[in-house]
Formats: sequence, structure tokens, C-alpha cells
Amino acid sequence: HHNSLSDQASQMLGYLVKHLIRQETDLAEEKIAEFIEKEPQFAFSPYPGHSSGYIVDTIQTVLHFFHTTDNLEDCVIKTVNMGGDATTVGALAGMLAGAKYRVNAIPERWLKQLDPVVYQQIKQQTNTLVSLAEKLAEHSQ
Repeated sequence: HHNSLSDQASQMLGYLVKHLIRQETDLAEEKIAEFIEKEPQFAFSPYPGHSSGYIVDTIQTVLHFFHTTDNLEDCVIKTVNMGGDATTVGALAGMLAGAKYRVNAIPERWLKQLDPVVYQQIKQQTNTLVSLAEKLAEHSQ
């Protein structure tokens, strides 16, 4: 649904992923700071401790655990364990942590739990998306 807070948060997350994939951590942190300055209700430090489907709670939870953990597994588990809208916050935390820590950071035991057909489809889609991103980057230079 269209909501200005949700739209702004989604756009900020998109920029974060772009910078994290490019290993531009400083630019990612600048984007977060700019976002919080523009929309102070999203401030996550100190963490208010609310995890729900409300966009402000969601972003605060995701950014808090993204900043207070140092690996993908801890980021996702601690975020999801807050409860509330655990699937949404977990997916967003996993997206950011995956962009930062890379695919090899995904615990092997998690991957083994996936249906083999689904696992292959994910790998194929990922390779296709990475190829597309590389082609787009070449054309934009």
C-alpha cells in the first residue's frame, strides 16, 4: 500500500543494499544518517524494543540488529527473535546482512534445510540477477 513513510523506508533500504553490495559501507551509513535526520521517528538508538508490522518499528528493529551484530546469522536470529512481524523484519535484516556479509555467510545448516529444487532455483535466479546488475553497471559507465 502507498504510505509516505513506507515509501521512504523502502527507498532507503534499496540504497543501503546497493551500497552494501558494492562494499561502500561509509555510503550506506551516510544514507542511514540522512534518512534518520529527515525522518527522526525512525531513530533506532537507543532501541525502543518494538517489533511489529508498523514501518517505524520494523525499520528500527532491522537497523538496530544490523548495527549491533557482526555476522549474518546473529543479525537474522536476534531480529526474528524479537517476535512481532518476525517474517518481515527477518527478511529485511537478512537482505541487509546478506548484502554486507555475502552468500558464504549463510550457515550451511540453513541451506541444507531448503528443498533441493527451490535451492537450485534460488541459485539460478541469483546468478541471473548478478549478471544483469553487472551488465547494467557496464552500460551506466
